Amino acid sequence: MQDNKKINLITNSLMLTFVQCITLVTSMAQTKILSLKLSMLAYGTYSQGILIANTVMPFLLLGMGNAVNYFFNQDQSEVNKKKYIDTIFSIVFYTNLISGILILFLRDWICRFFGNDLLGPIILLVAFRPLMENIISLYQPLFISVNMAKMIAIRNLIIGVAKVLAVGIVTEVSTDITVIFLILLLLDVLQLLFLRGIYERRNQKVSYLRISKKIVLPILQYAFPLGLSVMVGTLSLNMDKYIVGKMLTTEEFALYSNMAKELPFSFVVSSLTTIITPILIRLKAAGRMEEVKSLWKQYIESGIIITWILVAGALVCGKELIIFLYSEEYVGGILIFNIYLIVSMTRVTYFGMVQTLFGETKKIFYYSCMSLLLNCVLNYIFIIRFGIIGPAIATLLSVVLVNGLQLRKGLQLLKLQFANVFQLKKLFLLISKLLLTCAAAILVKQKCEVLGNTVDLMVTYIFFVLLMYWMERKEIKKLFGDLNGFRL
Repeated sequence: MQDNKKINLITNSLMLTFVQCITLVTSMAQTKILSLKLSMLAYGTYSQGILIANTVMPFLLLGMGNAVNYFFNQDQSEVNKKKYIDTIFSIVFYTNLISGILILFLRDWICRFFGNDLLGPIILLVAFRPLMENIISLYQPLFISVNMAKMIAIRNLIIGVAKVLAVGIVTEVSTDITVIFLILLLLDVLQLLFLRGIYERRNQKVSYLRISKKIVLPILQYAFPLGLSVMVGTLSLNMDKYIVGKMLTTEEFALYSNMAKELPFSFVVSSLTTIITPILIRLKAAGRMEEVKSLWKQYIESGIIITWILVAGALVCGKELIIFLYSEEYVGGILIFNIYLIVSMTRVTYFGMVQTLFGETKKIFYYSCMSLLLNCVLNYIFIIRFGIIGPAIATLLSVVLVNGLQLRKGLQLLKLQFANVFQLKKLFLLISKLLLTCAAAILVKQKCEVLGNTVDLMVTYIFFVLLMYWMERKEIKKLFGDLNGFRL
């Protein structure tokens, strides 16, 4: 018998988007402050330190966030739950501690790789940021599992604001990036102490130093394959930055790293993906394949409309957006910025979703490896051929190719044709409306130039988005109504 329970997919995904936006806005504010206050050389060095930390973190997390979620929510005694949680936290603690020490020993090699001796002092601090961040990230599924999800949202807000204030105050006194990294590391320590204190006040104490040897293998067997795909994906995502860091100057790296930041146009879609994936899994398990196909199609159509409208408006206002987000010093990278906006237009769905539904997770890993290999080869060739914009072009090509292969496989598994999901007439009409609205928005932008960059940006972008949503209002209302009224 079917459970006719109404699932508010859009409502729930928008709530999740709001929480993510808290982190995003504060992160963008932090980037803005540093872009204004630091020289290109100093900001490039700061970005290289962040790149190292962000690449190392998923490698050292080992997929353990998924393991916390899985083993804590199994039907087992509190004693067994504690054994699993202590072991997971301890594995991450020891792995990250040893890796942090190894990074310290590799400090000179890292400096030579980037050709930047200024990295030396900050590596002392960067080495142990993954330890803090990864332990902190393990608490998130724990809080959600014990119905303390609101605490995560509050924590995101408090820490985000604290980081912006700290960076703002510190850069008024000093532009020494070592001091900035020290402050950020101290905030991570305080955040960890806060989460640990709140959790242990209401639940059991978590040990970072207690491993139950008998359950290590089951934990690794579950977590590592999932973590491996994330590791490969992260390395692939950052490959262009490593190529630029190796082959170009630190100042050019500063320019590229900011221009290559993908803006959060896919946040609504990624939140919808988080909500819709378990629903699709349950529908498939119940044998309701026609509903799987229908819901997947609506999800993709929604992603295309939302993402393309938001990104196309940004393409019209590229220069103004760069000045607003960073500073006028970065306008020279507008071509890279625009290429990455086009990359964002491909983020209309999670292309590996159907493979996940059918349990073909190995295929997802193979595609991740293909993307990494393709990125590595194309980045090297294109940076020699096209200079600093080469890695951006390489990233766009590899994303389109790998996403296309994943989509093709997904259509095969669902026994659908391309035309069943992507109606060419609708796509043509949407693209035509986008082009016409772009032309109208450019005229508005020219009229508003005398009002200053911020006003020009806001008026033009709002005009574009509102006009497009007005023209697509019937389609959007229908899609969102169907999704929000979906019954499981």
